Amino acid sequence: DARPEVRECMFPMREGKESWIKVIAPVSKSCPDNGEVFCEIVRTLLDRATVRRKLVRQLAYCCLEAFRLMVIRGDEFFVRMLSEMLESEVIEDKEQREYALSTLCSNSDGERLYRAMCDRQAALCNLAQLGGPTKLAMPAHSTDADVEKVLSSGPFGNLERLSLAFTSVTSDCARHLVKLPNLQHLNFWCTQFGDTGLCLLAEHCHRLKSLNLCETLVTDAGLLALTELKTLSCLNLNSTALSAQVFEELVSKLPALTSYDIRYTEACSVFPFSKGENKMGAEKLHSD
Repeated sequence: DARPEVRECMFPMREGKESWIKVIAPVSKSCPDNGEVFCEIVRTLLDRATVRRKLVRQLAYCCLEAFRLMVIRGDEFFVRMLSEMLESEVIEDKEQREYALSTLCSNSDGERLYRAMCDRQAALCNLAQLGGPTKLAMPAHSTDADVEKVLSSGPFGNLERLSLAFTSVTSDCARHLVKLPNLQHLNFWCTQFGDTGLCLLAEHCHRLKSLNLCETLVTDAGLLALTELKTLSCLNLNSTALSAQVFEELVSKLPALTSYDIRYTEACSVFPFSKGENKMGAEKLHSD
């Protein structure tokens, strides 16, 4: 069942409460098998998670021991997941992080993933160094590879405003954008950017103030992730697959939102098509 409300109910852990998923974890006496059902449920939850990092953090909190056991047994999926937990820094306890790292490196694939993670973090440190421009606009028809090449050319720690409007970028470019520590204004107008990239941005780019998704491929599934961006004040969803139900949720959960454009969406039949702007303001949203 892919409905967001069902997925939220099935989150494996709530603050201060025992998790139902522990019952089927391979470290539990009541585990019905060798971890097959546990693995299938974890995979399904992750595939349908709106904000992946939030779920990974919950799993690290309640099931880290089970993940370590599955890595020791050589399960490739849990090797990748334990590596992701370490790289995304969701394991809060220092001692538990050390246990997880030693477990990961006891597996040959895990050791390879750890080395690759170290290389990425070294590159991230270089990219995040203060310096470089505060604004950048990529040329029309630039690709994901072009974005990667430019951002790897030097430090962009000062970059606050990035325009990818009318380029050929897809969701794949998001893995490079999340490395920009001061990014606040982002424009994807008329690109092939979609839900996968949007969810990744929502997990990492918590300083975003304005986001232009006009004429992109985003849908309700990805747009729900924007509720994590509490500093977002300006949002353009003109000509997207936005529904009235999801827009109502965005409005209720984005306290800083003062300006939006939802023209040519289902939501504009229920809500005013724009807020915090006149016609010129709407045009400005497009050009930022």
